[in-house]
Amino acid sequence: MFKPEEYEALLPHPLPLYDYHPLSSAQRGLVIGMGGGCDIFAAYAIAQQWSQACERAGEHPQILYSSVCGEKHISRTRDELPQFKIEELQENASVYTTGPVQRPLEHGEEGYGTIKLELSVPRGPGGSPLVFALPKFTADSQSEVKVQQEKAAEVIARALEAASPVDYILAVDAGGDSITGGTDWSGFMELGRDRLILNALKAKAVSFDHLVLGPACDGESSEDEMRESLQILHDRGHLKGCMDVAPIADCMQQYTLGLMPTRTPNILWRGCERRRLLKDASQLPDWAKEEALLVVRHENSRRVPWTWLTIVVVIKGAAANDIFFASKKGKDELSQIVGSSEPIQQ
Repeated sequence: MFKPEEYEALLPHPLPLYDYHPLSSAQRGLVIGMGGGCDIFAAYAIAQQWSQACERAGEHPQILYSSVCGEKHISRTRDELPQFKIEELQENASVYTTGPVQRPLEHGEEGYGTIKLELSVPRGPGGSPLVFALPKFTADSQSEVKVQQEKAAEVIARALEAASPVDYILAVDAGGDSITGGTDWSGFMELGRDRLILNALKAKAVSFDHLVLGPACDGESSEDEMRESLQILHDRGHLKGCMDVAPIADCMQQYTLGLMPTRTPNILWRGCERRRLLKDASQLPDWAKEEALLVVRHENSRRVPWTWLTIVVVIKGAAANDIFFASKKGKDELSQIVGSSEPIQQ
């Protein structure tokens, strides 16, 4: 049983249970896996949950799902798998369809540097899974970041237009480096893929919610960083609700069994499995007896509380700009400009 009050070590106060945004049969929703990689499995699973929630209300909208990658991932996949039709949804729109044929992953095939993960999920409405392909945006100084953000927003706006009509969007991130800045992105925080997506959605005035699955499950953020960011977002009224990650993790797991156990869908499933096993604590396997899970990914090693792996935190889309100011990485970048370590208020 999912109980929001059990997350007091993560959240400043218990949050209300999140209800998926209602859509009528005439409307369309879109779920974007912002960080690329395994976020496509989360996008697919959440699209299924959202569809079911609408169906319980007697409505049958189209729910599309998509991922985000670099342009080079498209060309590399085309070279390796020429038999699959990876085509632009609309000319010069930077959004691609993955063809009508699902390609299951081979055991041990991780898909890095390609869109093989996207090819492995079931097909859905509107050409889903769609893939938003972004060029690499770089900057030598903070002053250049805004220019690059605007360029990225133009690319993303064209992609959204090609996928239109879209009435509501859920922007998904497994782990939450989209709110802390993480460690993977060596450049400026706001030029990371998920941050570009969030800021582009805000700039386009699209209605959306920002979903973080299993805070810190990606090994990108420390406990203190995650708590601090969520505390600031809470204080500014940006936390919308929370929900159980288990239905999403169970849906993802059927497509990720062959991936390494360190990939985020498998980490989330393990957290949910441990919670199920706790019903008979005398039968707990050794790995489940630890107080936290040691997540080792991309040379990062973090201890993540088990309960964190079983929750989805939902943030209001309006928080997109504030997130930068709530994160340690954002504050550090700003302090370098003004020569001060004091937090910069928006």
